Amino acid sequence: MTDTLPRHIADLCGLVFGEQSKPKPTPAKPYANPIQLVEDADGILTLKRFKKTVGWINKVRLAGDRDGYKALSVHGEIKNCYSLRHAQDFLLSNYH
Repeated sequence: MTDTLPRHIADLCGLVFGEQSKPKPTPAKPYANPIQLVEDADGILTLKRFKKTVGWINKVRLAGDRDGYKALSVHGEIKNCYSLRHAQDFLLSNYH
């Protein structure tokens, strides 16, 4: 039944007679995030940007019995943060 279709209609339907199929495009490589957070054996998190160390983050108890994080940059700047995201942002903003 498909052999009786006119060529222009078969092309519109995606049917190809007597021709090799086109090769499928290769899938794109997955996006690799340049910012990585790696946990060491002692529980300290190392923040890396393009495989270079930006700083370290450690979970601590803040004043008022609140859980928090202490961030230390490679330049020696220290800050107490209330969330992991806040600590990461602090380290990335102070990296130069």
